[in-house]
Amino acid sequence: NLGIKLPSRTPLLGILIFAFLLGLGATFAEPAIGILRAMGSSVEVQNAPLLYYLLNQKAFELVWAVAVGVGFAVILGVLRFLYNWSLKPLIYPLVLLCLGLSVYSLFSDNFSQIVGLAWDCGAVTTGPVTVPLVIALGLGMSRVVTGHSDEGSTSGFGVVTIASLCPIIMVLALGLFYDLNPPADFGTSLQNSIASNLTPTENNDQLPTIQLVKSYLKKNFVIAAQAILPLCLFMLLIYRVIMRERFKYADEIFLGLLFSIMGLTLFNLGIDFGLGKLGKQVGTVLPSAYSAIRLEADTKVIENFDRNKLHYRYTSDGNLEAFFYFHRDHVTKAIIFEEDSYHPENKTYTFTPSYGPIWNQDSFSTIGILVVLFFAFLMGYGATLAEPALNTLGTTVEDISAGTFKKNMLMQAVAIGVGVGIMLGVTKIIWDIPMIWLLAVPYFILLVLSIFSTEEYVNIAWDSAGVTTGPITVPLVLAMGLGIGAQSGAIEGFGILAMASVSPIMSVLIMGLFLNRYRGNIIREELDQSLVPEAR
Repeated sequence: NLGIKLPSRTPLLGILIFAFLLGLGATFAEPAIGILRAMGSSVEVQNAPLLYYLLNQKAFELVWAVAVGVGFAVILGVLRFLYNWSLKPLIYPLVLLCLGLSVYSLFSDNFSQIVGLAWDCGAVTTGPVTVPLVIALGLGMSRVVTGHSDEGSTSGFGVVTIASLCPIIMVLALGLFYDLNPPADFGTSLQNSIASNLTPTENNDQLPTIQLVKSYLKKNFVIAAQAILPLCLFMLLIYRVIMRERFKYADEIFLGLLFSIMGLTLFNLGIDFGLGKLGKQVGTVLPSAYSAIRLEADTKVIENFDRNKLHYRYTSDGNLEAFFYFHRDHVTKAIIFEEDSYHPENKTYTFTPSYGPIWNQDSFSTIGILVVLFFAFLMGYGATLAEPALNTLGTTVEDISAGTFKKNMLMQAVAIGVGVGIMLGVTKIIWDIPMIWLLAVPYFILLVLSIFSTEEYVNIAWDSAGVTTGPITVPLVLAMGLGIGAQSGAIEGFGILAMASVSPIMSVLIMGLFLNRYRGNIIREELDQSLVPEAR
């Protein structure tokens, strides 16, 4: 409704201000933003100081950088609708600017740590709040300005794409600023963070189950209300007071807002208790397929440990190795003695068991890596098909293309692309590959494919990347990536979402080129057949 009414009722400056504020509000309402901030506690400050600094000390500025990026993106999208700009000229400079800033990471160790985070921020901004709002706004404005109906044009797409690229630029710019101009208290604040992390904190997991659920439910209800109500009240104020329009089906609108708050509350609760923990546990255990991992959750403190009862043996290198026998769960194992794990002041020994590799006893199993990559593909494929935003996009695309671009075809192409992307992102973490090397080649290919693709498929393909990283994929993939990174010794586990965004664009563009060629061949055959009788 706003998209249809704004162009005729509001001057250009007012439309642009509304667009910017809408982008800000939608970003703060995205549940994935909270997930991203929560992941900051998983980063080791010693290994990635700038990344830790942004996710913890500067988390507020980081979210604002993302929100401002989305705000500018919505402004660009509105201008595109109002002046009927092509999406291609907007994509080329934005992608090149993102890649150009990322290239700087090759010359700065600190800045290289945040490249994966920045590109992941572009993925988490386009979720269940932003996507329906900006696509609906775009379709409404496109319907008024270009004269196309909702059912027959793809010109309303493209805002999601821009809303994915602009936050990347803003976060990279923020990281570049702090890399070139580190605050005077940078070292001190990090030391204080380390000290605070070492002090005991309240463990909510020790609370009774009912009390724990009530506590999380109250917290998530407040978060959901703060996310949705200000944004919706702002839109209602614009529509009713400034534009002086009456609501049609107001009871349905307010009931829908109530359901949105209730749904976001329960969903955030599900992330806290389910998706986030599941992704972290899966990511922590997965590396056992190709290497030995430490099972931190099974750490055991042995009381009254007597060093005099240690045994010794010679290794194949001729070195003397101390070990002891440990009996647990009806099994006796020989445990290598580590000096750092022994505490002589209270005569305790902290023992963390290890597990793996599963497939063979080599230090790094090739078969195990292939199994992990195959699992990553299946997880990305399945999680993408479960995304509600992709299902909505598929239905919309099939409607506006009059059945030419089938919903199932789009969903399968996107799901396969996400599976391949997550698989590539896992390889980045396993071998600690610089992010820019994995991004430069596919984005260069995308720019070339976009040149030869028609406008409708460019709009659909680039927007499909945004809807793939929604509330189901994000917590699973982020937690899994950080878990794999922690076990594999990687500095950070970000970047999987970025790869999960680039691959579906490629798959949809390739499918679009194939469909155009197939449709062209059919048209030529029909023309040839129609000309044959006349020639005779």
